[in-house]
Amino acid sequence: MTRIETFTDAAFAIAASLMVISVGDLPTTWQDMKHAMLGIPAFAFALMLMMTFWYGHHIWSRRYGLDDLPTVWLSGLLILLVLVYVYPLKFIAYGFISWLSAGSVPSPVRVDTVDELYALFAIYAGGFMLMALTLMGLYAYAWSQREPLHLNAAERLQTGHELLGWGLLAGFGLLSLLLALCLPPQPVPWPGIVFCGLSVVMPVFGVWSSRRVAAAQRAESV
Repeated sequence: MTRIETFTDAAFAIAASLMVISVGDLPTTWQDMKHAMLGIPAFAFALMLMMTFWYGHHIWSRRYGLDDLPTVWLSGLLILLVLVYVYPLKFIAYGFISWLSAGSVPSPVRVDTVDELYALFAIYAGGFMLMALTLMGLYAYAWSQREPLHLNAAERLQTGHELLGWGLLAGFGLLSLLLALCLPPQPVPWPGIVFCGLSVVMPVFGVWSSRRVAAAQRAESV
């Protein structure tokens, strides 16, 4: 385990803490406690999204074990992005859970106008895209080091699929960003609806990728 991996893990832990600590003071009454407990679904949703990027860096670190200057710079960029991304992520998570529950789960954050909503989606989508591009950059660097790392055919295929997967995530972020910037603000939050497509595209891509990599690994073992 490299020091940069440890440092990155600590940054993600701090970002997760900020999503809780920045809500406000500790509850002192039952109503305060009840209100805090209602925030758990939004926190879980935001944490799940953040863990996607953490896990991407974790797998990359364990798979390739690189610990050089490009690794430090790219990991440092990811740390910067996640610590900035945590705030728009919190806004989106609370707003999404409140909307999903038809207002039965109150949101401690508030967006007053459609213009503000689209601006928030632009910031969120930009952060999402940049974080995905950073992970893509790490895998692109690992691909460039495939000869020194002695990657076999299956490992090279897996690296290429990881590049494509993070590219897909970055593409969704870019599409959401363009919609937020180019569409006239309207009640339908199209920049956010775009991300719903990930629930279909990524599982299909994951199944396809796993089958191809498994077939390559079987071919290697023959």
